[in-house]
Amino acid sequence: MSAPTIVFDADPFCFGPISTTLNIVEDLRLRGNLPDRTRFVLLGTLTSSQLGRRSGLFDSIYECNTTDPKDLDARATLLTNAALFVSNTNPASISAAARLGIQSVYVDTLFWMWNDLPADLALADKVFIQHFHGIEENIERLRAVVSDPQVVAPILSPTLPDPTDDTDGLLITLGGIDTVYADTGRFWFEFLKDLLALPSVQSEAFVTIAGGGHTIGRLAQALAGSHPNLEIGCFNKQDFLRRLRDARKVLANPGLTTFYECQALNKDVFFLPPQNYSQQLQLQTYLHDYYSPEQGFPWNVHHGYPPIPRYLPEQEGIALIAACAERFLSLSTERARAMAMIETFLGKSPSGAPSAGDSSLQRRDTSIVSHIEAVLAEFIPRSAPLNSSEVA
Repeated sequence: MSAPTIVFDADPFCFGPISTTLNIVEDLRLRGNLPDRTRFVLLGTLTSSQLGRRSGLFDSIYECNTTDPKDLDARATLLTNAALFVSNTNPASISAAARLGIQSVYVDTLFWMWNDLPADLALADKVFIQHFHGIEENIERLRAVVSDPQVVAPILSPTLPDPTDDTDGLLITLGGIDTVYADTGRFWFEFLKDLLALPSVQSEAFVTIAGGGHTIGRLAQALAGSHPNLEIGCFNKQDFLRRLRDARKVLANPGLTTFYECQALNKDVFFLPPQNYSQQLQLQTYLHDYYSPEQGFPWNVHHGYPPIPRYLPEQEGIALIAACAERFLSLSTERARAMAMIETFLGKSPSGAPSAGDSSLQRRDTSIVSHIEAVLAEFIPRSAPLNSSEVA
């Protein structure tokens, strides 16, 4: 019997989909319950493929913009020979899987904020939704396209380190910088140039800037020498988590995975300006329910930014966030306000993370990996050969 293959798709819009996909694959490998020689394959581009390669968790990685149906169709033979297709926060790829007759699992880390969905999730054999505020409301609102989802706790690394009191230095984590939806490179160059000039940042023993995508390399070149002990790069998952654990203070993108990791490691964190629609909505929730308003910089109507309500069409949300970022860069008063808030944050004694208050955000959930193991236990391989044109 030939070895089964699991194909993973992590939507290339930010850090969350690939980060949680890596957590799932890491857990599957550690548990060791899959058939011998099971192959793990990733379809991805930009941050997704870069972090996938750094992880060392995949047997093959195929460059593929999984938001583009033509790119997915070009991998049709690979997909139809797979035992299972796992899509993370990319509803459109579920339609492609259904068209090809592939058994599929859909994992959604952002379901709480969707305005609508470009695909009928009933096409997936199983749907898992990561818990966050508003999940129940949105499941009811979108019941027509998601009939029987299973809500799971945060999808964290099974080897997340324990918190430590022995901390030093500053970690700045930007998440997935390169996406197929927007170019955030100029924003981060300007923002980091201001940030690294702050006296409080200069006085840190060392500064680490972490991010995914090719832009992080360009930032490393452009900002070299900005601090006596500065390291900028894309780090593998375990290296990043170690750096996060050991940092005295954290300046973080408002992504959901970063939020959960900071909670789990009891980090004192300031959330940086949002670079996509979901980050803006998440940051509003963080600062309302978990952290003080001084621990983040959302795009706020009180400072002249446009209202950004929930349930906007995706492209409208993307355009609003891009306009906010441009406004910020053009106004020296806003840039100075952000730097002043960060100076104040860095000068305070670390307070640690607040209690999440909801036990479902704290427990580790093995539902996804257990389901994948059950599917693979019943796999009967197809006989069709792999197309020789489908190379990594």
